Amino acid sequence: MSHNKDDGNMAEMRRVYIYSPTDALVDYKDVETHAAEAETKGFSVALEKFEGSAHVAHLRKDESRYWEIVKRTLEG
Repeated sequence: MSHNKDDGNMAEMRRVYIYSPTDALVDYKDVETHAAEAETKGFSVALEKFEGSAHVAHLRKDESRYWEIVKRTLEG
């Protein structure tokens, strides 16, 4: 994943990874590895694991939790 390249967007300081072990498109272990790599490069990283939701369907699984994560991320 090129998003963690050293010459990437250094203005970005916070990241939240919203993911699920039941995602058929992206392995949750890859998400966790990417997040750990981003953290070593100085990004503030949060992991939010949803259970039982498919790829990008986390909002439908738990709308209130999803929007609380977004709000918390934007507010810092």
